[in-house]
Amino acid sequence: MMTSLVLIAHDQLAESGSQQFLIESGRSLAEVEYVDLYDQWKNKGDFDSDQEIDRILSYDQLFLQFPIYWYQAPFILKVWLDQVFSQDKLNRRLHQRLQGHPLGIITVAGSQSDDYQFYGRQKITLSSMLAPYYAWANYFDLKTFSPFSIFQYHYLTESERLELMIDYSLYLNEGKVHDFKARQEYIIKLVNNLKLDLSDVDQWLFDQFLEKLNEQKEELHFFEEMEW
Repeated sequence: MMTSLVLIAHDQLAESGSQQFLIESGRSLAEVEYVDLYDQWKNKGDFDSDQEIDRILSYDQLFLQFPIYWYQAPFILKVWLDQVFSQDKLNRRLHQRLQGHPLGIITVAGSQSDDYQFYGRQKITLSSMLAPYYAWANYFDLKTFSPFSIFQYHYLTESERLELMIDYSLYLNEGKVHDFKARQEYIIKLVNNLKLDLSDVDQWLFDQFLEKLNEQKEELHFFEEMEW
């Protein structure tokens, strides 16, 4: 399993229901370390560039996670970027160290997804708002994943939050989003890894369920490979 470092930019992390849900989900289903950038900055006063780079590279993947505040990330992310990647630290060695390192971006927005379209209420796409962070990633030749975006978390039903937990942990583990095949295989893997103390009858039923899941996966792959 890939190890992930998630840097959270949020000034009231403990009071955020959506962020606490994501943290709990990630810790349950992924090898992940969460860092509260605002808390670290408040306690230390600044970010040590060498220490931050070493921390990034000690994990397989880096994720930036934040709510959308006035069409951008909270200020602490800009502080982190400015201090860690200051002009006097930019050199070929830093570029070589970071080159190819995976990066994902996780956002939480209070509006519905349709609002973030040129024809929507916000008149701007989420991709446009995140462009500066992907430009920064491109400068260092990071390997970027498509953004993982959450809209109107507090309106999600229990079943929708369960789906979010699966999709979020899939993103942390594999960097994939809106990938039905990857999602299906990931769910099967999670079910296979369950440690259950079942009766003989329940175990048989559970095995039949797993067998059916795998059959459906193979059928889907068969149709995907057919030439129409």
